[in-house]
Formats: sequence, structure tokens, C-alpha cells
Amino acid sequence: MGNVYITRLAAGRKVRTTAQAGINFQPGDLIESGPSSGSFLRYADGSTVRLYSNTQLTLGRAGSSRDLTLSSGAVDLQVQPMRNGSNLIVRTVFVDARVVGTDFRVMTDAKGSWVGVRGGRVEVVRTRANGEVVLLEPGYFASSVRGWPPTAMSDPNWRNKCQLFTGSPRYP
Repeated sequence: MGNVYITRLAAGRKVRTTAQAGINFQPGDLIESGPSSGSFLRYADGSTVRLYSNTQLTLGRAGSSRDLTLSSGAVDLQVQPMRNGSNLIVRTVFVDARVVGTDFRVMTDAKGSWVGVRGGRVEVVRTRANGEVVLLEPGYFASSVRGWPPTAMSDPNWRNKCQLFTGSPRYP
């Protein structure tokens, strides 16, 4: 069984510890799941983020815990409808996935990023180049590979193609 680690800035130094059930995460925390491990994060409103094995996720940017940076691996998100124009963003080196309330998956590795939607709507914005935008509805996914814009496709079996992985994600 693997471990989940948190790296947090404390007294001007980065401190890495093993995550414990019930811990309160803070903006800026880096959460890393090792091989054969994973984690669930639950927000006060009931929204959840599931980290799969070999995933690195940083919480918050500019003080927001709803602005996530996925450096590697995969996360599943179930986001409750949000008020006052707020949203949740998952950033990768290739795309930003913005949501107001939905159920979706984001995966990334050195080759590209993949976003699939099970419920609700997700806006996928390419982060390199001119910021092309793709709006995804349930049953659609988008992938963006280095040097190419995000491309949306429909495939009712995308969930079956998006298998859990230990290592690099498998892109449909």
C-alpha cells in the first residue's frame, strides 16, 4: 500500500509529512499520492476531489483553495453548484478546466492533458498559445497534446477507456 504526502510551507521552509485522515488542507499545500495509493478531499459544501495513484495536486493559487494545479496524474471531481460567479479551476500545463458545478475527470502527463465530463458543463481553455476554448457537455471529452489545441469529442464509452492507472494516463 502506498502513501499520500503533504508538502506545506511552515516557518519559511517546505515541510513534507504523511497525510492523515481528517487533516485540514490549506491553500498552497502540495498533495502527492504514491504508487497504489490515492486520497479524497472534501470541501465544506460537499464537493469532492479524488486523487489517483502517482498524482501531484497543489491546492490554491493566490489564496484560493478552489484553484487547483494538477502537475501529474489524475483527479475525479464532483463539484456542487457554486454561487456568486465563483468556480473551481483545475490547471495543467496544457489546459485550464473551469467548472461551476459538475462531475468530471482531468488527467495530465508530459505529453498532454485530457478532460472528460460525466455531468454538468466544463470549459476547457488551452493555456499555451492563444487560449482556445472548448465547452464540454456530459458524455464529451477534450484532449490537448503538446502543440495542438484542445479537441472535443463525444464517446459514450469514454469512462471505460479512461481506466485507473499507475503511471502515465491512457488517453482515449
